[in-house]
Amino acid sequence: MFADFAPQLREQGWTSPLPLIPGKKAPAISGWQVFNRRPMTDAEFENLLNRAGPMTGIGHPAGREVVYLDVDVMDPEKAAEIERLRLQMLPENPFKRVGLPPKVLTVWRPDLTDPPIGRVFGDAEVYASKQAVVMGHHPATGKPYTWPLANPFDEPLTEIPMVTNAALSTFLQTAIARGLIEPARVQVNGGGGGHSGMATPFLVAMSENPDVDPVDVCGSLLAQATVGERHYSVTGAVSALVRKGFDDGRIWELEPILQRLVGGERDATVEIAGVINWARNAIGEDYHTLNARMGGARWKVLD
Repeated sequence: MFADFAPQLREQGWTSPLPLIPGKKAPAISGWQVFNRRPMTDAEFENLLNRAGPMTGIGHPAGREVVYLDVDVMDPEKAAEIERLRLQMLPENPFKRVGLPPKVLTVWRPDLTDPPIGRVFGDAEVYASKQAVVMGHHPATGKPYTWPLANPFDEPLTEIPMVTNAALSTFLQTAIARGLIEPARVQVNGGGGGHSGMATPFLVAMSENPDVDPVDVCGSLLAQATVGERHYSVTGAVSALVRKGFDDGRIWELEPILQRLVGGERDATVEIAGVINWARNAIGEDYHTLNARMGGARWKVLD
């Protein structure tokens, strides 16, 4: 599958096809996150092409080339109403992938003047730093994913409509207000995903409050956290501020709030210093780990 169709996808402008574990949604390699921010080289692609088995699926990272809007609503009437709202509020877009209907994933090109930010709601998600299946078999149904209207293997990437973060946010908030999509529950740990997942709630809150000092935004969100979320909240807040270019002095302004989270038996200064040191070394100027190098990637599954 990968060897046959990944070259075709790449010819259409999708620079970084990822091999997926057969029958799964997960990539068959580690270190793939580097392609959220840079395209795959010809040599890297050839290496994957030579090693992929016949049942290896195809995924593609979100990032500077594409972003995904995944709506997991199973109520057919709600799903139809969401689609009608999308047609009213967003550009017409036939690039929709279906695995378990009426759930649908729509592919967009990010408008880099206002690129969409990854965010998670009760039954919808914007993928801006993850990856999604482009070709493969749905793990629940065992049936192939389909592209009913426009197929990325047949159409150039430039045919996919562009979208801004503002437009997607307005659409999603409208859908929530109408009861079509469940709102996100406060989840300071961001649902995992390494430092990217931990930082996401803080980055989203910053984008939604552009007139508020980002350090104060982080402080307000941290105030909602519990002691059990200590690791995620400290790492997430510091990672978000490092990404935004804040110096250590500003980050240390959060110490009183973080001290409450780490508890009286621990010293917040030790934990904060450790996370700052980690973040400075781990987060590159492109906002992803410097250590995620394709050359060192290992295959999880060889089929």
